[in-house]
Amino acid sequence: MEPRVAKRWERGRAAPLTWDPIDGGKKSRLVYRDREVVDLGRDPAKVLFNEIANRMMSGNYYPVEVIKFHGAFRDENRSLQPGDRVLQQAPLIPKVSWMSAWSTVEIFLAERGENVCRYGYVTTADHHGQGIWQSELIWEEGSVRLVVTGISSPRSLLFWCFLPVARHYQVRAWRQAEKHFHRLARNLTT
Repeated sequence: MEPRVAKRWERGRAAPLTWDPIDGGKKSRLVYRDREVVDLGRDPAKVLFNEIANRMMSGNYYPVEVIKFHGAFRDENRSLQPGDRVLQQAPLIPKVSWMSAWSTVEIFLAERGENVCRYGYVTTADHHGQGIWQSELIWEEGSVRLVVTGISSPRSLLFWCFLPVARHYQVRAWRQAEKHFHRLARNLTT
């Protein structure tokens, strides 16, 4: 891990959770409840399902130019596991990594089965928002779909002050992951 990343990583490792995957957390006056179902198309041989599931479990769900994951799982060359802390680096300007928003989350769900792959995380005090996010990849009857859910609300003054921009970056990350998966679908199934 680079020294500047390691310094941020240490701060995030000790940060208390601000959300519980079962009991929830303190909600602010503004709460976003998101749920999106994305049809990724036909995949009779499970090529697309396996590719996306591999990305989910390896911490590469988002394109690296949108959100990059740092954590012990990378240093240990292993898949994500419940309890892992992940430092998220989101460049504010594409391809300008030194201008990034940093936040730490904790993985509460990371499981891969024959036809379903799920992973999710909750926020820590080292995050501008608070809430829970989860992605579920489902292969059923030769097709693949993605179900993404989340509950989030501002936690920091910075998030409140720049609410429209902060929400834009949040939604942009999800959309970029979906676009990336659609591109994979086209490339792998043609």
